[in-house]
Amino acid sequence: MKIVMVAIGSLGDIYPLLGLSWEFRRLGHEVTFLSNEAHKGIIEKNKFKFVQISPAKEYYDCLDQVNFSSSTKVLQMVVDKLTFFHLTPVYEYLAKNYSAKDTLVIGSFICFGAKIAQEKLNIPYVIINLAPGAFISAYRPARFPTGFEVPSWLPTSIIRAGVEVAIKLADGYMGPKLNEYRKSLGLSKQKRILEWMFTAELVVGLFPDWFAPPQSDWPKNTVLTGFPLFDDAATKKSLPKELEDFLEEGPPPIIFTPGSPNRKAEKFFLAARDVCLSLKKRAIFLSKHSHHVPPDLPPEIRFFDYIPFSQVLPRASAIVHHGGIGTCSQALRAGIPQVIVPWGVDQYDNVARLKKIGVAVEVPRHKCNKTYLERHLSKLMENPAVLENCRKYAENLAKSNAVEDTCRLILENMGRERVNGSL
Repeated sequence: MKIVMVAIGSLGDIYPLLGLSWEFRRLGHEVTFLSNEAHKGIIEKNKFKFVQISPAKEYYDCLDQVNFSSSTKVLQMVVDKLTFFHLTPVYEYLAKNYSAKDTLVIGSFICFGAKIAQEKLNIPYVIINLAPGAFISAYRPARFPTGFEVPSWLPTSIIRAGVEVAIKLADGYMGPKLNEYRKSLGLSKQKRILEWMFTAELVVGLFPDWFAPPQSDWPKNTVLTGFPLFDDAATKKSLPKELEDFLEEGPPPIIFTPGSPNRKAEKFFLAARDVCLSLKKRAIFLSKHSHHVPPDLPPEIRFFDYIPFSQVLPRASAIVHHGGIGTCSQALRAGIPQVIVPWGVDQYDNVARLKKIGVAVEVPRHKCNKTYLERHLSKLMENPAVLENCRKYAENLAKSNAVEDTCRLILENMGRERVNGSL
Protein backbone atom coordinates (compact mmCIF):
# COMPACT_ATOMS: atom_id res chain seq x y z
CA MET A 1 0.00 0.00 0.00
CA LYS A 2 1.12 3.57 -0.69
CA ILE A 3 0.94 5.78 2.40
CA VAL A 4 1.35 9.52 1.95
CA MET A 5 2.28 11.61 4.98
CA VAL A 6 1.35 15.27 4.53
CA ALA A 7 3.80 16.85 6.96
CA ILE A 8 3.03 20.55 7.36
CA GLY A 9 4.50 22.55 10.23
CA SER A 10 7.58 22.45 12.46
CA LEU A 11 9.70 19.54 13.66
CA GLY A 12 7.13 18.92 16.39
CA ASP A 13 4.63 18.11 13.63
CA ILE A 14 7.11 15.99 11.65
CA TYR A 15 8.38 13.61 14.33
CA PRO A 16 5.04 11.90 15.13
CA LEU A 17 4.54 11.16 11.43
CA LEU A 18 8.08 9.80 11.21
CA GLY A 19 7.33 7.50 14.13
CA LEU A 20 4.23 6.13 12.42
CA SER A 21 6.15 5.79 9.15
CA TRP A 22 8.82 3.60 10.72
CA GLU A 23 6.10 1.21 11.87
CA PHE A 24 4.25 1.28 8.53
CA ARG A 25 7.52 0.51 6.76
CA ARG A 26 8.20 -2.37 9.14
CA LEU A 27 4.80 -3.75 8.14
CA GLY A 28 5.77 -3.60 4.47
CA HIS A 29 4.13 -0.40 3.26
CA GLU A 30 5.64 2.30 1.04
CA VAL A 31 5.74 5.74 2.68
CA THR A 32 6.15 9.12 0.95
CA PHE A 33 6.39 12.50 2.71
CA LEU A 34 4.99 15.72 1.27
CA SER A 35 6.66 18.53 3.19
CA ASN A 36 8.63 21.77 3.15
CA GLU A 37 12.19 21.68 1.84
CA ALA A 38 13.43 22.66 5.33
CA HIS A 39 12.52 19.17 6.55
CA LYS A 40 14.07 17.27 3.65
CA GLY A 41 17.19 16.37 5.64
CA ILE A 42 15.43 14.80 8.61
CA ILE A 43 12.98 12.89 6.37
CA GLU A 44 15.66 11.51 4.07
CA LYS A 45 17.92 10.69 7.02
CA ASN A 46 15.13 8.40 8.17
CA LYS A 47 15.20 6.93 4.63
CA PHE A 48 11.75 7.97 3.43
CA LYS A 49 10.91 9.39 0.02
CA PHE A 50 10.62 13.18 0.17
CA VAL A 51 8.49 15.35 -2.13
CA GLN A 52 8.86 19.12 -1.79
CA ILE A 53 5.63 21.12 -1.63
CA SER A 54 7.20 24.45 -0.60
CA PRO A 55 10.71 25.93 -0.52
CA ALA A 56 12.80 26.23 2.64
CA LYS A 57 12.98 30.00 2.15
CA GLU A 58 9.21 30.23 2.62
CA TYR A 59 9.45 28.36 5.94
CA TYR A 60 12.33 30.42 7.34
CA ASP A 61 10.92 33.71 6.09
CA CYS A 62 7.69 32.83 7.86
CA LEU A 63 9.51 32.21 11.14
CA ASP A 64 11.47 35.44 10.78
CA GLN A 65 8.39 37.52 10.07
CA VAL A 66 5.96 36.12 12.63
CA ASN A 67 5.58 37.99 15.90
CA PHE A 68 6.05 35.34 18.61
CA SER A 69 5.04 37.90 21.24
CA SER A 70 1.52 37.94 19.77
CA SER A 71 -0.46 34.70 20.01
CA THR A 72 -2.99 36.08 17.53
CA LYS A 73 -0.25 36.67 14.95
CA VAL A 74 1.06 33.15 15.48
CA LEU A 75 -2.42 31.71 14.83
CA GLN A 76 -2.81 33.87 11.73
CA MET A 77 0.55 32.59 10.47
CA VAL A 78 -0.62 28.98 10.87
CA VAL A 79 -3.74 29.64 8.79
CA ASP A 80 -2.14 31.76 6.06
CA LYS A 81 1.34 30.26 5.72
CA LEU A 82 0.66 26.62 6.57
CA THR A 83 -2.96 25.80 5.81
CA PHE A 84 -3.66 27.84 2.67
CA PHE A 85 -0.14 28.13 1.28
CA HIS A 86 0.01 24.33 0.94
CA LEU A 87 -3.58 23.72 -0.17
CA THR A 88 -2.97 23.73 -3.93
CA PRO A 89 0.38 21.87 -4.13
CA VAL A 90 -0.87 19.06 -1.86
CA TYR A 91 -4.10 18.58 -3.79
CA GLU A 92 -2.43 18.73 -7.19
CA TYR A 93 0.25 16.22 -6.21
CA LEU A 94 -2.32 13.75 -4.88
CA ALA A 95 -4.56 14.21 -7.90
CA LYS A 96 -1.68 13.57 -10.31
CA ASN A 97 0.12 10.72 -8.57
CA TYR A 98 -2.34 8.66 -6.56
CA SER A 99 -5.68 6.89 -6.81
CA ALA A 100 -8.19 5.81 -4.20
CA LYS A 101 -7.71 2.08 -4.72
CA ASP A 102 -4.14 1.81 -3.43
CA THR A 103 -3.47 4.99 -1.45
CA LEU A 104 -3.95 6.16 2.10
CA VAL A 105 -3.22 9.77 3.06
CA ILE A 106 -2.38 10.77 6.62
CA GLY A 107 -2.07 14.36 7.85
CA SER A 108 -3.25 16.92 10.36
CA PHE A 109 -6.52 18.83 10.32
CA ILE A 110 -4.82 21.83 8.68
CA CYS A 111 -3.99 19.81 5.55
CA PHE A 112 -6.87 21.19 3.52
CA GLY A 113 -5.40 19.90 0.24
CA ALA A 114 -5.61 16.32 1.52
CA LYS A 115 -9.11 16.93 2.89
CA ILE A 116 -10.32 18.16 -0.51
CA ALA A 117 -8.61 15.20 -2.24
CA GLN A 118 -10.62 12.92 0.03
CA GLU A 119 -13.82 14.70 -0.96
CA LYS A 120 -13.15 15.14 -4.69
CA LEU A 121 -11.08 12.04 -5.52
CA ASN A 122 -12.27 9.62 -2.83
CA ILE A 123 -8.72 9.07 -1.56
CA PRO A 124 -8.90 7.63 1.98
CA TYR A 125 -7.71 10.19 4.51
CA VAL A 126 -6.87 9.78 8.19
CA ILE A 127 -6.71 12.94 10.27
CA ILE A 128 -4.05 13.06 12.97
CA ASN A 129 -4.54 15.47 15.88
CA LEU A 130 -1.48 15.84 18.06
CA ALA A 131 -3.01 17.98 20.82
CA PRO A 132 -6.51 18.09 22.34
CA GLY A 133 -6.69 21.88 22.20
CA ALA A 134 -7.67 21.66 18.53
CA PHE A 135 -10.95 19.90 19.36
CA ILE A 136 -13.90 22.24 19.91
CA SER A 137 -16.08 21.34 22.88
CA ALA A 138 -18.79 23.10 24.84
CA TYR A 139 -18.42 20.59 27.70
CA ARG A 140 -14.69 20.87 28.27
CA PRO A 141 -13.54 23.91 26.26
CA ALA A 142 -9.88 24.02 25.36
CA ARG A 143 -7.84 27.00 26.45
CA PHE A 144 -7.70 29.45 23.57
CA PRO A 145 -4.53 29.83 21.42
CA THR A 146 -4.42 33.39 22.79
CA GLY A 147 -4.23 32.13 26.39
CA PHE A 148 -7.84 32.90 27.36
CA GLU A 149 -9.45 30.22 29.52
CA VAL A 150 -13.22 29.78 29.65
CA PRO A 151 -14.40 30.04 33.30
CA SER A 152 -15.44 26.65 34.68
CA TRP A 153 -18.63 28.12 36.17
CA LEU A 154 -19.95 29.32 32.82
CA PRO A 155 -23.14 27.47 31.74
CA THR A 156 -22.77 25.04 28.83
CA SER A 157 -25.43 26.91 26.87
CA ILE A 158 -23.33 30.08 26.97
CA ILE A 159 -20.19 28.21 25.96
CA ARG A 160 -22.08 26.58 23.08
CA ALA A 161 -23.16 30.02 21.90
CA GLY A 162 -19.52 31.09 22.03
CA VAL A 163 -18.56 28.07 19.94
CA GLU A 164 -21.05 29.16 17.28
CA VAL A 165 -19.48 32.61 17.24
CA ALA A 166 -16.02 31.04 16.76
CA ILE A 167 -17.33 28.91 13.89
CA LYS A 168 -18.77 31.97 12.14
CA LEU A 169 -15.60 34.00 12.66
CA ALA A 170 -13.51 31.17 11.20
CA ASP A 171 -15.86 30.96 8.21
CA GLY A 172 -15.44 34.67 7.67
CA TYR A 173 -11.65 34.43 7.68
CA MET A 174 -11.06 31.10 5.92
CA GLY A 175 -14.22 30.77 3.84
CA PRO A 176 -13.40 33.07 0.89
CA LYS A 177 -10.04 31.39 0.08
CA LEU A 178 -11.28 27.87 0.69
CA ASN A 179 -14.48 28.24 -1.30
CA GLU A 180 -12.76 29.94 -4.21
CA TYR A 181 -10.56 26.87 -4.57
CA ARG A 182 -13.47 24.49 -4.05
CA LYS A 183 -15.41 26.29 -6.79
CA SER A 184 -12.51 25.82 -9.21
CA LEU A 185 -12.84 22.05 -8.65
CA GLY A 186 -16.60 22.00 -9.00
CA LEU A 187 -17.22 21.51 -5.28
CA SER A 188 -20.01 23.20 -3.36
CA LYS A 189 -19.50 26.06 -0.92
CA GLN A 190 -18.35 24.90 2.51
CA LYS A 191 -19.58 26.39 5.78
CA ARG A 192 -18.70 25.54 9.40
CA ILE A 193 -15.08 24.99 8.41
CA LEU A 194 -13.90 24.31 11.98
CA GLU A 195 -16.14 21.21 11.94
CA TRP A 196 -15.57 20.28 8.28
CA MET A 197 -11.79 20.07 8.70
CA PHE A 198 -12.25 17.19 11.18
CA THR A 199 -14.67 15.12 9.06
CA ALA A 200 -13.03 11.84 8.11
CA GLU A 201 -13.57 8.12 8.41
CA LEU A 202 -11.00 8.13 11.20
CA VAL A 203 -9.67 10.90 13.42
CA VAL A 204 -6.78 9.83 15.66
CA GLY A 205 -5.93 11.77 18.80
CA LEU A 206 -2.26 11.13 19.58
CA PHE A 207 -2.62 11.61 23.32
CA PRO A 208 -4.00 9.48 26.18
CA ASP A 209 -7.44 9.85 27.74
CA TRP A 210 -5.99 10.71 31.15
CA PHE A 211 -4.43 13.78 29.55
CA ALA A 212 -7.64 14.78 27.75
CA PRO A 213 -10.82 12.81 28.52
CA PRO A 214 -12.92 12.43 25.33
CA GLN A 215 -15.96 14.70 25.07
CA SER A 216 -19.30 13.80 23.50
CA ASP A 217 -19.14 16.77 21.13
CA TRP A 218 -15.68 15.96 19.76
CA PRO A 219 -15.54 15.01 16.05
CA LYS A 220 -17.18 11.73 15.08
CA ASN A 221 -14.91 8.71 14.54
CA THR A 222 -12.32 10.05 17.00
CA VAL A 223 -10.12 7.47 18.73
CA LEU A 224 -7.30 8.23 21.19
CA THR A 225 -4.16 6.09 21.09
CA GLY A 226 -1.55 7.92 23.20
CA PHE A 227 1.59 10.02 22.82
CA PRO A 228 3.76 8.74 19.93
CA LEU A 229 7.01 9.63 21.78
CA PHE A 230 9.20 9.51 18.69
CA ASP A 231 12.26 11.67 18.10
CA ASP A 232 15.44 11.37 16.10
CA ALA A 233 17.09 8.89 18.48
CA ALA A 234 16.63 6.13 15.89
CA THR A 235 19.25 7.78 13.67
CA LYS A 236 21.55 8.91 16.53
CA LYS A 237 23.10 5.91 18.22
CA SER A 238 25.04 7.84 20.85
CA LEU A 239 25.32 11.31 22.34
CA PRO A 240 28.12 13.68 21.30
CA LYS A 241 31.20 13.16 23.47
CA GLU A 242 31.07 16.77 24.71
CA LEU A 243 27.51 16.25 25.95
CA GLU A 244 28.22 12.84 27.46
CA ASP A 245 31.21 14.24 29.35
CA PHE A 246 29.14 17.19 30.59
CA LEU A 247 26.36 14.92 31.87
CA GLU A 248 28.88 12.75 33.69
CA GLU A 249 30.69 15.67 35.31
CA GLY A 250 27.98 16.81 37.70
CA PRO A 251 24.33 16.79 38.83
CA PRO A 252 21.50 16.45 36.29
CA PRO A 253 21.12 19.75 34.41
CA ILE A 254 18.02 21.79 33.65
CA ILE A 255 17.02 21.82 29.97
CA PHE A 256 15.92 25.10 28.39
CA THR A 257 14.32 25.18 24.93
CA PRO A 258 11.88 27.70 23.38
CA GLY A 259 10.68 25.34 20.60
CA SER A 260 12.14 24.66 17.16
CA PRO A 261 10.14 27.36 15.28
CA ASN A 262 11.03 30.15 17.71
CA ARG A 263 13.90 32.21 16.29
CA LYS A 264 13.34 35.20 18.61
CA ALA A 265 14.03 33.86 22.11
CA GLU A 266 16.83 36.16 23.24
CA LYS A 267 15.01 37.23 26.44
CA PHE A 268 14.15 33.60 27.24
CA PHE A 269 17.78 32.50 27.11
CA LEU A 270 19.08 35.57 28.95
CA ALA A 271 16.67 34.91 31.81
CA ALA A 272 17.63 31.22 31.77
CA ARG A 273 21.34 32.05 32.03
CA ASP A 274 20.79 34.44 34.93
CA VAL A 275 18.57 31.95 36.79
CA CYS A 276 21.15 29.18 36.49
CA LEU A 277 23.94 31.43 37.73
CA SER A 278 21.81 32.56 40.69
CA LEU A 279 20.70 29.04 41.65
CA LYS A 280 24.13 27.56 40.86
CA LYS A 281 22.49 25.02 38.54
CA ARG A 282 23.94 23.32 35.50
CA ALA A 283 21.97 23.65 32.29
CA ILE A 284 21.69 22.71 28.63
CA PHE A 285 20.32 25.23 26.14
CA LEU A 286 18.70 23.69 23.05
CA SER A 287 17.81 25.61 19.90
CA LYS A 288 18.19 25.25 16.14
CA HIS A 289 19.02 28.96 16.04
CA SER A 290 22.29 29.95 17.71
CA HIS A 291 21.91 33.69 17.10
CA HIS A 292 19.53 34.17 20.05
CA VAL A 293 21.67 32.26 22.58
CA PRO A 294 23.99 34.43 24.73
CA PRO A 295 27.59 34.07 23.52
CA ASP A 296 29.11 34.37 27.00
CA LEU A 297 27.81 31.16 28.59
CA PRO A 298 29.69 29.92 31.67
CA PRO A 299 31.13 26.37 31.72
CA GLU A 300 28.10 25.18 33.72
CA ILE A 301 25.82 25.91 30.76
CA ARG A 302 26.21 24.21 27.40
CA PHE A 303 24.50 24.95 24.11
CA PHE A 304 23.53 22.35 21.51
CA ASP A 305 21.46 22.79 18.37
CA TYR A 306 19.70 19.44 18.82
CA ILE A 307 19.63 16.42 21.11
CA PRO A 308 16.91 13.76 20.99
CA PHE A 309 14.77 14.30 24.08
CA SER A 310 14.52 10.57 24.71
CA GLN A 311 18.29 10.50 25.23
CA VAL A 312 18.78 13.58 27.40
CA LEU A 313 15.58 14.24 29.40
CA PRO A 314 15.89 11.10 31.58
CA ARG A 315 19.24 12.53 32.70
CA ALA A 316 17.88 16.03 33.44
CA SER A 317 16.40 17.50 36.62
CA ALA A 318 13.73 19.68 34.98
CA ILE A 319 12.83 21.33 31.69
CA VAL A 320 11.76 24.88 30.85
CA HIS A 321 10.05 25.05 27.45
CA HIS A 322 7.29 26.48 25.27
CA GLY A 323 4.65 23.82 25.84
CA GLY A 324 4.63 22.04 22.47
CA ILE A 325 2.85 18.73 22.83
CA GLY A 326 5.90 16.70 21.76
CA THR A 327 8.13 18.29 24.40
CA CYS A 328 5.39 17.95 27.04
CA SER A 329 4.99 14.24 26.37
CA GLN A 330 8.73 13.53 26.29
CA ALA A 331 9.13 15.29 29.66
CA LEU A 332 6.23 13.28 31.06
CA ARG A 333 7.92 10.06 29.95
CA ALA A 334 11.22 11.20 31.52
CA GLY A 335 9.45 11.95 34.81
CA ILE A 336 10.79 15.49 35.26
CA PRO A 337 9.02 18.73 36.32
CA GLN A 338 8.12 21.26 33.63
CA VAL A 339 8.11 25.05 33.62
CA ILE A 340 6.22 26.23 30.55
CA VAL A 341 6.44 29.62 28.85
CA PRO A 342 3.77 29.37 26.10
CA TRP A 343 3.62 31.64 23.08
CA GLY A 344 0.75 30.31 20.97
CA VAL A 345 -1.37 27.64 19.26
CA ASP A 346 -1.90 24.50 21.40
CA GLN A 347 0.65 25.41 24.07
CA TYR A 348 -1.72 27.26 26.42
CA ASP A 349 -4.11 24.33 26.52
CA ASN A 350 -1.28 21.84 27.00
CA VAL A 351 0.07 23.67 30.05
CA ALA A 352 -3.43 23.92 31.53
CA ARG A 353 -3.72 20.13 31.35
CA LEU A 354 -0.23 19.58 32.77
CA LYS A 355 -0.99 21.90 35.69
CA LYS A 356 -4.17 19.95 36.36
CA ILE A 357 -2.26 16.68 36.77
CA GLY A 358 0.33 18.40 38.97
CA VAL A 359 3.55 18.17 36.94
CA ALA A 360 4.05 21.72 35.67
CA VAL A 361 3.79 25.44 36.34
CA GLU A 362 3.23 28.25 33.86
CA VAL A 363 5.31 31.39 33.48
CA PRO A 364 3.55 33.98 31.29
CA ARG A 365 5.71 35.11 28.39
CA HIS A 366 5.76 38.73 29.54
CA LYS A 367 6.93 37.64 33.01
CA CYS A 368 9.76 35.40 31.82
CA ASN A 369 12.47 37.30 33.67
CA LYS A 370 15.10 36.15 36.17
CA THR A 371 13.07 36.89 39.32
CA TYR A 372 9.81 35.29 38.25
CA LEU A 373 11.37 32.29 36.52
CA GLU A 374 13.76 31.58 39.40
CA ARG A 375 10.98 31.64 41.98
CA HIS A 376 8.73 29.21 40.09
CA LEU A 377 11.51 26.89 39.01
CA SER A 378 12.85 26.55 42.56
CA LYS A 379 9.43 25.83 44.05
CA LEU A 380 8.65 23.27 41.38
CA MET A 381 11.88 21.30 41.70
CA GLU A 382 11.59 21.17 45.49
CA ASN A 383 7.93 20.12 45.62
CA PRO A 384 7.60 16.43 46.70
CA ALA A 385 4.03 16.19 45.37
CA VAL A 386 5.15 17.36 41.92
CA LEU A 387 8.04 14.90 41.87
CA GLU A 388 5.71 12.07 42.86
CA ASN A 389 3.24 13.00 40.12
CA CYS A 390 6.07 13.05 37.60
CA ARG A 391 7.14 9.58 38.67
CA LYS A 392 3.58 8.26 38.42
CA TYR A 393 2.97 9.49 34.89
CA ALA A 394 6.39 8.31 33.76
CA GLU A 395 5.49 4.80 34.91
CA ASN A 396 2.19 5.09 33.05
CA LEU A 397 3.86 6.07 29.78
CA ALA A 398 6.46 3.32 30.12
CA LYS A 399 3.63 0.87 29.42
CA SER A 400 2.42 2.72 26.32
CA ASN A 401 3.09 1.67 22.74
CA ALA A 402 1.10 4.31 20.93
CA VAL A 403 2.93 4.13 17.60
CA GLU A 404 2.14 0.46 17.04
CA ASP A 405 -1.39 0.90 18.39
CA THR A 406 -2.02 3.82 16.04
CA CYS A 407 -0.78 2.04 12.94
CA ARG A 408 -2.83 -1.05 13.76
CA LEU A 409 -5.91 1.11 14.36
CA ILE A 410 -5.48 2.90 11.03
CA LEU A 411 -5.05 -0.29 9.02
CA GLU A 412 -7.99 -1.99 10.71
CA ASN A 413 -10.42 0.93 10.59
CA MET A 414 -9.72 2.14 7.07
CA GLY A 415 -10.55 -1.32 5.72
CA ARG A 416 -7.84 -3.48 4.19
CA GLU A 417 -10.02 -4.59 1.30
CA ARG A 418 -10.83 -0.98 0.39
CA VAL A 419 -7.23 0.14 0.29
CA ASN A 420 -5.55 -2.94 -1.16
CA GLY A 421 -6.90 -6.44 -1.21
CA SER A 422 -3.40 -7.92 -1.03
CA LEU A 423 -2.66 -6.46 2.38
